[in-house]
Amino acid sequence: MRFPWLGILAVAISAAAAPQKEAAAELSLQSLDGEARSLAAYRGQVVVLNFWATWCKPCREEMPLLEKIHREYTDRGVVVIGASVDAQATEARIAPFVHEHGLTFPIWKGARLSQVEAFVGEQALPATVLLDRQGRIRRRWLGVVREAELRARLEELLAADAAPKSR
Repeated sequence: MRFPWLGILAVAISAAAAPQKEAAAELSLQSLDGEARSLAAYRGQVVVLNFWATWCKPCREEMPLLEKIHREYTDRGVVVIGASVDAQATEARIAPFVHEHGLTFPIWKGARLSQVEAFVGEQALPATVLLDRQGRIRRRWLGVVREAELRARLEELLAADAAPKSR
């Protein structure tokens, strides 16, 4: 063989072109009562993960939408999780906020802006990600998520999950 490196190059190119299986997103925080919580516990469900804080006005404004989505989609295998980025100094405001707004979806505490950045690419609030049943991120939003957009992406993901798998 005149160009032995050609075979190595072909193997390297085919390995690079092979579809890579995206890893499941991971996040471990605490519930409001201090219990450990993890995204891994929600494999098999579609997850709407929203990073927010009590001091963030746009975050507070989108909470009614997230509660509405939680109530309407929970029977279809969708869970909404609110991950609070409140620091220890404002953490005591979370539970009263949840009660005042009648939020019934899981609220976690202890998130950091570095985790927000890991999920959406920026340290900004609010930030929302949509994860499929395998825990892979399928959509990212910075700023207030629009209801029509969130519903459309949820419906697409739920329809894809319901479609028969071809062999």
